Amino acid sequence: MPPKIDMSREEAAEREIGVTRVSSGVKILLVVFFLLSLLAIPLIQSTRGFGIQSKGKEAPRSGRWARLASINHHLKTTALAIEKSLEEHSFLAKTFLPPVQTLAFQHLGLGNEKVYVVPDGWLHYRPDVDYVLEAGRASAGEPATKAFTQLHSDLQSRGIRLIVLPVPAKPVIESNTPASHHAAHTQFLAELHRNGIEVFDPTSLLMESRAKSGRAQFLKTDTHWTPEAMETIAEALVKRISQTPPPVSFLKKENPVPVKNSGDLAVMLQLQPEASSSLAESVKIHPVRLPNGNPWRPDPSSDVLLLGDSFTNIYSTPDLGWGEGGGLAEHLSLRLGRSVDRIAINAGGSLTVRQSLARNPERLDGKKIVVYQFAVRELTSGDWRPVSIPASTMPAPKAESASILEGVIQEISPLPAPGSVPYKDAVISLHLVEINGDPQAEALVFMRGMKGNVPTQAANLKAGERVSISVVPWESVEDQYGSITRIELDGPAADLDSIYWADSQ
Repeated sequence: MPPKIDMSREEAAEREIGVTRVSSGVKILLVVFFLLSLLAIPLIQSTRGFGIQSKGKEAPRSGRWARLASINHHLKTTALAIEKSLEEHSFLAKTFLPPVQTLAFQHLGLGNEKVYVVPDGWLHYRPDVDYVLEAGRASAGEPATKAFTQLHSDLQSRGIRLIVLPVPAKPVIESNTPASHHAAHTQFLAELHRNGIEVFDPTSLLMESRAKSGRAQFLKTDTHWTPEAMETIAEALVKRISQTPPPVSFLKKENPVPVKNSGDLAVMLQLQPEASSSLAESVKIHPVRLPNGNPWRPDPSSDVLLLGDSFTNIYSTPDLGWGEGGGLAEHLSLRLGRSVDRIAINAGGSLTVRQSLARNPERLDGKKIVVYQFAVRELTSGDWRPVSIPASTMPAPKAESASILEGVIQEISPLPAPGSVPYKDAVISLHLVEINGDPQAEALVFMRGMKGNVPTQAANLKAGERVSISVVPWESVEDQYGSITRIELDGPAADLDSIYWADSQ
């Protein structure tokens, strides 16, 4: 019987494996290599810049605590800006993300945190899917219910009829398996009905149209409906507005115009250009023109006002990439046989259109009907803070001349990361104070913060900076820029009367 050997684990391991001895030079080399690997990414990025530029000077402050607070705020703001810039403008991310995402999409059928890919190749927006899959509380739509109740009251006092048009989420219509609305949808419709608010819910109409025609009602690679579905809704909406046949339209419906584009969801996948182009789909839109051949335009003197978001704009404004002149307002006007007014802002269906109407209450003068279109996913995720429509006043004459505003940025609205939202353009809001030396003067300035998914110089502005900006009154350019996604500020700044527009590079 062999003798018993009693060894510790360490002794046994040393006996079996042996001892590895590393010279001092090798140790130093390994440590240096490890440190260099940690520093590689910031070193590479630093050679290409962080995408951050300091603009203007810091506002002067007084007092020891004010100085400390200013320093602390500056350090926090700078750190957050660097972190955000690295995420959005990192050389390595821009270099490696598209090919990796392309491989994952083409060979594994994978999307990303914003876009889901289903087996048949259809793309779905995550907020739409979350709206369908998350049963949630029926009371989740209470803020929207209160907002529409207040709007209905404001309009009713003016003798104006309100029709609410909630556009269903894409998965509810385009799903091989039965999909239903969020629980808040049923409660929302019931509460509006109880409060005497008229609702035109197109869900069943779109599902019936899909079943009968066999054609999709939504674009395969985009969040929005097809031109045919939009026109179907416009025709049904006219019947809801008026039971009598409309007169022969004075407008002209143009021959079909083919449009080919990669949808907003395809762009959000951030694929390589060739792969993104391969997802492009084609549609045919019907532009609407005036009798003299000019493009259709909203008419503020019309007795019908359409409030909406990108579902109204999708075939109306060129910035969305699906043609122009053939959207919901145009086809509603065509079928009604009379002019229509329109306030529609991309991603603004829950809040921004109501803010715009509150800033321009004269748009309600002479109105008999207001149609409020919004994406139904906004029921659970939209901003439905209360907005009261003030009594109408005579609008001030539009000023066209430019002026210079020099002041301190009190607050600036955040810009979404490029490619993280369905819209390539975005307008940000600046709250300026201490304007032109007046400590009481303040104004709200809108600027384009992103164009074609590329941040502008305005995206580098920070709170606390003193700036000098050339501006024009917002009302003089609202027709041109008013439909672009606009990130509004919270609080009193959103209610300022002095609103301007500033161009940005």
